[in-house]
Amino acid sequence: MLLLTLCMAGCVEDDGLSTSGGCPPGGSCSGGSDCYSRCYCESESTSQCEQECGPRGTRVQDLDEDEWLADWIAFEDEVVRLTNDERARGGCCGDEGCFSPASALQADPMLTRAARAHALDMTEQMYFDHNSMDGRSPFDRMREAGFRGCAMGENIAAGQETPRQVVDGWRDSPGHCANMLAPGFERIGVGYRPAPAQRTPHFWVQNFGG
Repeated sequence: MLLLTLCMAGCVEDDGLSTSGGCPPGGSCSGGSDCYSRCYCESESTSQCEQECGPRGTRVQDLDEDEWLADWIAFEDEVVRLTNDERARGGCCGDEGCFSPASALQADPMLTRAARAHALDMTEQMYFDHNSMDGRSPFDRMREAGFRGCAMGENIAAGQETPRQVVDGWRDSPGHCANMLAPGFERIGVGYRPAPAQRTPHFWVQNFGG
């Protein structure tokens, strides 16, 4: 089973960039530099956040990245490299339009942490969606990780066994392709988590920020 899906949000910035025409439904933008939706909690206390927002899935702050295996990190790094190869070439993304070659995305530890937390959550709770089971959107998770950019995007996929397969799958899908090639994005975080006990044993998350 191979699955792909994407999500975008953002505020209109000075250069006219707008992903999906603004923040997601129910969200708001503050000063053109911040984007969020639903309930976002900055407290370090899990009980305080649950009191404010309800029970959570894998919280970004609680992610133990020390358990991330070297093989998983190598897969994530290869996705970043292959994505930047595609950006260097540019090209057309179906009905999303054509993109000139763009500068390489810089790996961002906050976006990486958010991506890893979501990949882990999907494997543990056995679902495949941009929104966490507790209702958090990709943009909530990126903010929870500390990212404060306005333009944000997310690609997710499940089932692909290698970085090449997942990047090729995203490149062949117009919306995912646009996320990878969009010049307004400057930073990237990738999360990969295997789920050998599930029917779909590989989960991938790409977070973009600008």
